[in-house]
Amino acid sequence: MKTGSIFHPDEICFPLYDEDEVRNILRQRVRTRFYEGAMTEEAFERIVELTAKACDLRFGIYLLRMA
Repeated sequence: MKTGSIFHPDEICFPLYDEDEVRNILRQRVRTRFYEGAMTEEAFERIVELTAKACDLRFGIYLLRMA
């Protein structure tokens, strides 16, 4: 008796977030997770810059957590 595989891989591509999208996502995290005034705008923008450069939103969330 022969059996066939049901595994049919499909490639799914997710486009990278641009800097504005990164900023909006991280801004929402800061608003909902930080006390107001806990982070300076300069520090936030630096995190956005580093996250966009790394092309990995998880890195930005890590930086927020370490802040």
